[in-house]
Amino acid sequence: ERLLRVVGGTRYVKTPLAKQLPWVLVITIKDLYSNIPLSSIAYYLMDYVNVVVVELDSIPLRDLIHRGFVRLCFSLLRRGRSIPCYLIRDVCKILNRPVKIDLPKKVPPEMFDLVITGDPITSRLYLKPFRNAIKCYYAYDDPRPWIFLQHTLDAEVHVDYDIVFSAHKKFVKIYENLGAKSYWLPFAADPRINRPWKVNKDLDLLFIGNIPSGSKRARILFELLKWIKGIGKKLSFMIARAFLHDYAYLINRAKIVLNISTWNELTMRIFEVLGSGSFLLTDENEEVKELFIPRQHLDIFKSFEDLKDKILYYLENDSERANIAAQGHKYVYANHTYRHRALFILKTVG
Repeated sequence: ERLLRVVGGTRYVKTPLAKQLPWVLVITIKDLYSNIPLSSIAYYLMDYVNVVVVELDSIPLRDLIHRGFVRLCFSLLRRGRSIPCYLIRDVCKILNRPVKIDLPKKVPPEMFDLVITGDPITSRLYLKPFRNAIKCYYAYDDPRPWIFLQHTLDAEVHVDYDIVFSAHKKFVKIYENLGAKSYWLPFAADPRINRPWKVNKDLDLLFIGNIPSGSKRARILFELLKWIKGIGKKLSFMIARAFLHDYAYLINRAKIVLNISTWNELTMRIFEVLGSGSFLLTDENEEVKELFIPRQHLDIFKSFEDLKDKILYYLENDSERANIAAQGHKYVYANHTYRHRALFILKTVG
């Protein structure tokens, strides 16, 4: 019943009830993996409203310049240098000129009731033509301190947008203190991708993700490899980089999937693993404990010794591990999918 056609770099989605439903503009980038939260939210919004998705070029040269400047300022601040905030902000206003949004000719900006964008877009967007719309930004990379600087001093999302949704609860209060309306909108699972597969569990232990040099994640994985090599017990452990359906396939092959945060943050991986029906062992985090019940939906480790003990325990207790994985999967599908996030956005903006 839906018409989906491509107009230049714009995907234009129209529902049969176009005249009766509100219009929502979702602005993402052309990188499939980086825009998963926004593109997934847009997909499920289509069941309730008219949606137009505009895909900007993935990190053009102008973005590299203003992002590079902010990253340089962050490096200097870490080394103890003093840089006035107003100086960073003023330079960014020169480097980060607002980007105009190209729409199909038959779609005037005045028709939109809601505009949604977010990470990884840190370009300022020219939003004045959307004078009838509520404007929202979804910030989910804030735990990286240089990204938070981009949000607050470069893009100034708390100034340009009516509402800032944050994937990390502790940043909601920060945005409110900056004068923005802000709400907690955690990551979620997308059942189109994060779903159980009928494959053999031939991997004992799996970690998927990037490994920043010198990070907590790198240290734990390095120690884990040394431990596995030294215990004299056959244990298959895979460290990989994969995306979308390849990612989901590997998760389904693992008896235990590890999540090790880089900034002690709530990661997307938690929802993706539970959505796929696999058992998750994650590092301790207040937001994780607020959303999930340890040993019922997943389990947490508090130290490296605790991690080793729980790996051996769950590999020897298949039924308990499978039961926790099943409950976690059921709970995520009932409460934490991108359909739930789309509905929360609609409810919040009224």
